[in-house]
Amino acid sequence: MSPSQSSLHPAAILQKSGVEVFFLARHAESADPTVFHGYESDIDLGPNGRAQASRFGARADLSRVDLLVSSGQLRSLNTLESLGKTLGLKPRIIRGFHERKVGILQGTPTNAPNSPFAHTRKEWGNGNKEFTTEGGESYTQVRERVLGAMHELNDLCIQEHARFPLVVSHGLTMKILLLEWLYGGDTAHWETIGQIKNTALWSLHRPFEVLKDQGCLAHLD
Repeated sequence: MSPSQSSLHPAAILQKSGVEVFFLARHAESADPTVFHGYESDIDLGPNGRAQASRFGARADLSRVDLLVSSGQLRSLNTLESLGKTLGLKPRIIRGFHERKVGILQGTPTNAPNSPFAHTRKEWGNGNKEFTTEGGESYTQVRERVLGAMHELNDLCIQEHARFPLVVSHGLTMKILLLEWLYGGDTAHWETIGQIKNTALWSLHRPFEVLKDQGCLAHLD
């Protein structure tokens, strides 16, 4: 990654491609949604998640999609299985869209009071984006990784002449990408975006230089 890349807005990366709408969705529900599953876990979908993925594959608003991209983790890849069959497309993998590395949080309850992630969020909200806990990625590290993934996506869209790419990624990774895209990385807008539920979908439309109010969040359930 070049030093100048860190200053790029994610929307600017797609400017040279022919992309008209960038679709971004979270994977369907994992086999155990009660604990943290970071990059360290390649857990698959559970029964509810497979049902969500099946409904996701029937979404009429995704009929224009001409490129499928996955993080490479099972829960992301298998979310695209039904849609891929519907569209006749095979998912391409860009690993940089993977979930945050959570380190010591791996396998711990997501609803635990005073969790290390709650402290992490507080630090990020106070502007300390370099903060993290043992083994976990900081906000800045996730941001830099996702910007690299966006460059890979841009190159792939140019190569495949794709105008309506869909990326299926992960909750925290998506949250940081959307914060950068819509609010210039201002973490005060963390709750503005709100919870990113399983199979939630965002559509980000050209002209990409209009940075706010592009997100169209929809959930199947």
